[in-house]
Amino acid sequence: MLVFRSIGLQPVVLADEYLYSKFARLVPFAAAAIPSYLYFALYRLTSVCGDGFLDCARVLNVALFIAAVPFVFSVARTIVSRQAATVIALATLAGPANSYTAYFMPDAAYWLAFWVFAWYLLRLRDADGLERWCVAGVLHGVAALVKPHALLFLPAVVVYIVVAGWPSDRSLIDRPLKCALVLVAASLATKLAVGYVLAGASGLTLFGTLYGGIARNNMAASHYAHLVALAVPVAVRHALVVVALFAVPVAAGAALLAGSARSRQGLDAGSRVALLAALVVANLIATTAIFSAATENTARLHLRYYDFAFPLLLMLGALGAGADAPPRRGWRAAIAVVPAVAIVWLAVAGLRGMRGNLVDCPEWAGLQPHSAWLVIVSGLGLAALATWVVAPRKGARLYTFVVVPLAVVVSTVTINTAMRQRLVPDAYDRAGQFARHYLPADARGDVVVVGSERGEVYRALFHLDSAGAGMAVIPEGASYDMANLPRGRQWALVVGEHALVGEMPFALPMDGFVLARAGGPLTLDFRQPAWPGIIESASGLSYPEPWGRWSSAAAVDLEFARPLPRRFALRLHGRAFGPNAGAEIRATVGGHSASFTLGEAIAERRVVLDNPDRGKLLTISVPHPTPPRDLGLNADARTIGIGLVDIAIVPE
Repeated sequence: MLVFRSIGLQPVVLADEYLYSKFARLVPFAAAAIPSYLYFALYRLTSVCGDGFLDCARVLNVALFIAAVPFVFSVARTIVSRQAATVIALATLAGPANSYTAYFMPDAAYWLAFWVFAWYLLRLRDADGLERWCVAGVLHGVAALVKPHALLFLPAVVVYIVVAGWPSDRSLIDRPLKCALVLVAASLATKLAVGYVLAGASGLTLFGTLYGGIARNNMAASHYAHLVALAVPVAVRHALVVVALFAVPVAAGAALLAGSARSRQGLDAGSRVALLAALVVANLIATTAIFSAATENTARLHLRYYDFAFPLLLMLGALGAGADAPPRRGWRAAIAVVPAVAIVWLAVAGLRGMRGNLVDCPEWAGLQPHSAWLVIVSGLGLAALATWVVAPRKGARLYTFVVVPLAVVVSTVTINTAMRQRLVPDAYDRAGQFARHYLPADARGDVVVVGSERGEVYRALFHLDSAGAGMAVIPEGASYDMANLPRGRQWALVVGEHALVGEMPFALPMDGFVLARAGGPLTLDFRQPAWPGIIESASGLSYPEPWGRWSSAAAVDLEFARPLPRRFALRLHGRAFGPNAGAEIRATVGGHSASFTLGEAIAERRVVLDNPDRGKLLTISVPHPTPPRDLGLNADARTIGIGLVDIAIVPE
């Protein structure tokens, strides 16, 4: 279902998918601005699929996302029944987060990396050998090589190790600290060592130039107060959504941790899951809020920076209450007040000041804010929470076997319906796809995509699939002057209602976009399959080979797309075949001609031609077209004569 749901969709996440595809497939790892080197190394394999690289990435995403589910089930089985663990595993697999498998992004692989790490970490105890903690560190380092964001929850992992291993005799606290230190050291060593192997000295970075630049720009002390002022309300809204979406798990986790704090028996398995979930989610809510404030993007609800930990919350909801949870109903009622208020607030007032979409927060967007479904799911969640206060196990069953499946069905149907709308390409999709197939590979790097919507321009760049292509964003309805093309760029792919001005000898107006070539040097590389914007028609040429092309007739006719100069030098690299070596070869344009000779080795020739009438047709006459078969050389029946590597028209 996941594969068939995603195959054929156009790109959805605009700049992100373009950048990850570019860094994985089009540039050396050392040039990647994001140090997801392990992800890039794996997804570089999608290039073997040619134009289908995006769909191949989706198939790989599905495989990795599904591979994470057994680890979710295994962790769940340590604290809940097989039936509840099965529901949690299926909710993870069929839930809204599976939308990540449709994108050329590392999120699906990151889910697998996190859950392998969490599965291993939750089985460790501070009495285990340091080599096992070292393995945990390596697994965390692997997660950071898939997505450097894993480093952001490393503080939560350190606190978890210390608190979970806190002994009754505080003089022994050095053991958990030593375990945490080993894990951190192994993680960083893995991250940097593998980064160096894959990207050289450029790989010796934690967050790369993109995220590192954002951090450096906001490290000034004068920014701190401003960041905090912006980040606090963002963090509150994130916490509000998480508490409302997972009301019963939050209440159950709080009860477990409160009971464990009163107990001197240490943490049981359920309390460890609650502790890890609370620390990771809280850590990443704070980090996400700071990042949103640093980028002045406080209106977006980025649950995807930590929703990989949500299955931990589902486990707490299924557990309901542990052995150390407060047994008194009054305690549970007090704990349930905050989740109940959060549910009612979001169901009635909504999320003011922030917006959610299916990419940033599929769990929230899938419930269709301000819809009847949100009210129904919220009402059932409130009922499950009230039942939990009275009878924790019954509340857990209502939540796990009714609320969770209903929320998954509603949100997944909503998201799948929205994603399927991307089956129909828009003008930016069509523009990028057309230019990719129309232009030779070498020419695609000379393209500048022009449009009035920055995000949509990235969509065209994704389809164009060239590391060298550029972009320009202009106001809606504004004209574009071809003279504004950066030096070395010859093509403008203009999307939308924008008039083109300036020297433009060649333009292809299409439905919603124009591909235009600026006036530039007239050069032909005969290793290429075509010369769009330069040649209108060509005859007398054989197919392209790694070195160039053979002529295949008595004359090679090249009709240029624009009139040739009144006087120009014809500069070419070529060679002659058999009886043509040393024979006179004549170049003609507009009734004027000049002759030259070629030998059997590739050499440069230069002749000057007059063209007073500005003719466009250049003819190169072949003296003795001869099939190699007639000379007994091989079975080639083509009537070849001269081999052309390249031609340049140089005005005199």
